[in-house]
Amino acid sequence: MKLETTATCDCNLARETVEHYLLECPIHQNSRDDLDRRVQEIWNNSYAHGNLSITKELLLSATGTAKISREMNILIKRALFEFIESSGKLL
Repeated sequence: MKLETTATCDCNLARETVEHYLLECPIHQNSRDDLDRRVQEIWNNSYAHGNLSITKELLLSATGTAKISREMNILIKRALFEFIESSGKLL
């Protein structure tokens, strides 16, 4: 099953947490850059105003924030799953 024997991330910089994996780990920076671009495109295409901060809650929660419509949430989740797939990380 390829279970990890340590809580340390493969980057050896931090514990492997959801937040570290999604937002911080340098190993997945290229995939994360793509995810960031996709989420910002979704936000901009919805004619939303202001800046959108990409957070663990935005990526994982059912609605993220009151500013996120159901349709935007679905598109964000698709982008998240593409990030997971492109990162090659086994979950």
